[in-house]
Amino acid sequence: MSGHLRFAVLGPVRAWRGDRELKLGPPQQRAVLAVLLLRENAQVSVPEIIDALWVEDMPSSAEHVVRSYIYRLRKVLGDASEAGSSVIGSVGHGYLLTTGPGSLDVATFREGLSTAQEASRSGEYAKAVLLLDDALGLWRGSALAGVPGEFAESQRVHLDQLRLTALEAKAVAQVEAGAYGDAEVLLDQLTTEHPLNERFRELRMLALYRHGRQSDALTVYRQTQELLAEELGVDPGPALRALHERILRGDPTLVPSRPVVVAAAPAAEEPVVEIEGAVRPVQLPAGLRGFVGRQGELQRAEGLLSCEDTGEMQSVVVVTGMAGVGKTTFALHWAHRIADRFPDGQIYLNLRGFDPARPTLTVQEALMALFDSLGVRASHLPDDVDRQAAYLRSLVAGKRLLILLDNVRDAEQVRPLLPGGSTCLVIVTSRNQLRSLSVHDGADLIELDVLSSQDALHLLDRRLGPAHPQDSTELAEIAERCGRLPLAIAVVAARVATAPHFSLSAALAELRDQQGVLDAFMDVDAVVDVRSVFSWSVQALSEPAAELFQLMALHRAMSCDESAAASLIGRPLPLVRRLLGELLTANLIFAGEPGRYMYHDLVRLYAAELAAGLPADQRRSAIHRLLDHYAISAQNADFTINPHRPQVDPIEPQPGVVVLESTSYEQAFGWFATEHEPLLSAMSLAVDEGFDEHVWRLARVLDTFLYRTGRWRQSLASDETGLAAADRLGDRVLQARFHNSLGRGHVRLKQYDEAHAHLVRAISMYEEEGETDRAANGYATLATLASDRGDAHEAIRLYRQALELTGDPVIRAMAINNLGNAYSNLGDHGQALTLCLESLRLWGEVGDRHGEANTWDSVGHAHHMLGHHTKAARAYRHAIATFAELGDQVNQATTLINLGDSLISADDPAGARDAWTQALELLAGLDDAAAAKVRDRLSDHLT
Repeated sequence: MSGHLRFAVLGPVRAWRGDRELKLGPPQQRAVLAVLLLRENAQVSVPEIIDALWVEDMPSSAEHVVRSYIYRLRKVLGDASEAGSSVIGSVGHGYLLTTGPGSLDVATFREGLSTAQEASRSGEYAKAVLLLDDALGLWRGSALAGVPGEFAESQRVHLDQLRLTALEAKAVAQVEAGAYGDAEVLLDQLTTEHPLNERFRELRMLALYRHGRQSDALTVYRQTQELLAEELGVDPGPALRALHERILRGDPTLVPSRPVVVAAAPAAEEPVVEIEGAVRPVQLPAGLRGFVGRQGELQRAEGLLSCEDTGEMQSVVVVTGMAGVGKTTFALHWAHRIADRFPDGQIYLNLRGFDPARPTLTVQEALMALFDSLGVRASHLPDDVDRQAAYLRSLVAGKRLLILLDNVRDAEQVRPLLPGGSTCLVIVTSRNQLRSLSVHDGADLIELDVLSSQDALHLLDRRLGPAHPQDSTELAEIAERCGRLPLAIAVVAARVATAPHFSLSAALAELRDQQGVLDAFMDVDAVVDVRSVFSWSVQALSEPAAELFQLMALHRAMSCDESAAASLIGRPLPLVRRLLGELLTANLIFAGEPGRYMYHDLVRLYAAELAAGLPADQRRSAIHRLLDHYAISAQNADFTINPHRPQVDPIEPQPGVVVLESTSYEQAFGWFATEHEPLLSAMSLAVDEGFDEHVWRLARVLDTFLYRTGRWRQSLASDETGLAAADRLGDRVLQARFHNSLGRGHVRLKQYDEAHAHLVRAISMYEEEGETDRAANGYATLATLASDRGDAHEAIRLYRQALELTGDPVIRAMAINNLGNAYSNLGDHGQALTLCLESLRLWGEVGDRHGEANTWDSVGHAHHMLGHHTKAARAYRHAIATFAELGDQVNQATTLINLGDSLISADDPAGARDAWTQALELLAGLDDAAAAKVRDRLSDHLT
């Protein structure tokens, strides 16, 4: 038998001779081979093999069985040489399997790990990442997969730990090389798989912090703190605590002034050879006449060349951005501006990474094109790609050459084309971000966004030309409806400019009529048809990333977070994070606020078109999961910020739904602050798709947050939507609940007739359904309406009626407080104070801090009216502090106004000014009428 013999234990135990895999027999026979391989060129005695195969229940014929396995393995593996000596040799009372360099994967893995660790110690972090990628690529699953016995299990543990060491080393190298995005992905996976490993969490915090995500880094620490306390009852270790403290104080030594990127040394190069007939290429295509904008990006590009006289010029620059944003236009414009700095020539090569009509250039085809541009005959070239790449580096060494590689698909396509020195400049354009070129090859990235409004308007004006009368208002609207995307602007301008009877007004009318579709941007040429251009990027995605790209368009909000995305596609979060990273890299989505993702307007239209073509059951299942995610997560958050409201049983989530838990008031309130718009969008989606159960649940859980943050009109609209769903479901208790909530909302907006109608309806329905406590709550709200209208006697009657109906401590505490306010309106401030203090006691028993804050405000008012100004100020400040902690800006502002009134009575105008000024700041955009009254107070009392 001929051919090199290779073995693998990092996965199933396997063997090959040459390219042919060998059949190694049953599991225990493979176990014998594994024992011999893992001793790595050392003798193994027969008793050692027996112990490895049978810890207990060893057969009496164990030694005979082992020798039988060795005999069979020798036959499978063949002879080691033509002399006939066996690969497995007999040595004493045992056996020895000799493996050569590169023939055993675990030995190669250890060697790669050791070399990478040495590279890291030398500061060559990018090289270390490459070496570790190669080493980790040897793994094909769990080590010794399918091999039974305790020996195999103990070796698996040892090898898995070795793999973990390599992964940690890779994460460290990525962080030190400045590849923070890659490090975050890896460390997110590692912390998910090893949640109690503090070293991984420490590295994740450092990567996030260096990536400019300080709050996310601190969140990782807090989550670690909570996890360790819950699981082990301990605090984070000293290393993690020290890093946390350094992040808190902004330790400047945590962030290097510039990520150190050390490229791996190039392979051995061919000697420099003089080539006959060498030419000076001048190949740059013409740039776009009337280039517009991009001044900031051009300045950044110029800055990369500012050190060229010292030989420190940046040699690789990647221009990236979404499809149609003008990458090639920018790169050509810049290349023409600097062409005279490269006297040895300028080469242009389109690698057709996203070409609709022609196949993508292979690396060898691209190399051949470069050699052809340099006048090198194919007969002079080596045979294989690696040697050709080395030959290219030799050929251009020392030359001042500009190479523009346009429309690159990925880093692997372009890396062999890069010169090795620093005298040449390579400009790469790609829809993908090609961050590995930055990490491994020291490239700089210039990311292009859509044009500014002014530049978009200027571009449209330039493309239309002087022959078309133009209205600046129409131009501005067209530019915005094109999403300020250069390609879309060019398509619309070309239609107007080339069609004599198609006016600017007609183009604008068409864009308005076709809002929500891409038909206005169609063109017979696929290269400039916006829909086709986007499709090329989507076709390059992995299948699950393409699916996620479409499903995210079902989400109606401007942005969504990773949990919503995971629920849409029904896949685990770690995988979805990688898919989102793929979409980000392809510039099909972009990150807005940390952890939130969104489309460009025109890309959203394209994604929505694709989503509309999905099978109906796939769309409905995705929407169901998304609504489950929001309804259940919001109910958890609402319970955290308002635990004393009557609760309803949560729905059972569909498989694949990510449910978020809220661990603190601040976290839950912050979640609502971020997600209330997506929640309202989800409610709209639920209405249109017929998910009425989700509609009323979403309306219900939004109630507390919207009310406490002064979004009363949004709250009314939400409750009206919830009521309509309750009507469709025929649930009278639900109907009454929304009538009551609508009544309260109308009271807040002083729409008293509407409020009265809803409240009377709610009370009637509650009483018919036997819901006494809820009816009592309705009477209490009706009493508030009477008090607002100035009928204190009617308010007192209704509050007492509510108290007679219910023993619910929350309703009673609220009603007693409001009853005290009603007595205060009649001038009986002593009775008011007595009742409010009783309410305060009840709130304390219940543990409702929001109720306590409301009542402290009432206590302050009673003291103020009794002339107890010091006690009034103390009560008001207690209420203000609590409202501030709970995020209730409306009530915080109201109490600040009351405090200012009390301080004026106490002859403290400076204190009043401060209180009213704070109130004015809080009321901005919330309650214009109240804000106007505060301004009047400031004017009347403090001018």
